Amino acid sequence: MLHLLPGELAASAPYLITQRPTLSSPHTDFFYPLVKAGELVYPGGRLGYVTDLFGRPLADSVAPVTGVVLYMSATLPISRGESFFSIGQVAGARPWVSAAPATQKAHPVRAEVFRACLI
Repeated sequence: MLHLLPGELAASAPYLITQRPTLSSPHTDFFYPLVKAGELVYPGGRLGYVTDLFGRPLADSVAPVTGVVLYMSATLPISRGESFFSIGQVAGARPWVSAAPATQKAHPVRAEVFRACLI
């Protein structure tokens, strides 16, 4: 230990992941993530958005379950049907009261979102 801060380090409880839904892209365009691997997400919370070649928003990506982001695509371009997010559904997690923080403003997009499929 480096002893930079006073006090002891508290151990965190491990997560029990019960399912692992993945998100697939409905478009072949550009994906901009708003979260990082390891972050906790809640149903309805924005994970990112897709734009066309000219930057016009096409669709929002929203979390289907309460869980932790296991992995995400690290490249900007994505192809239709490509799996680019995996969320580990956390057992016994309480849903968040608000689906997305107020600082995350929604893009004006069509009423389509990414589909989640269980693998």
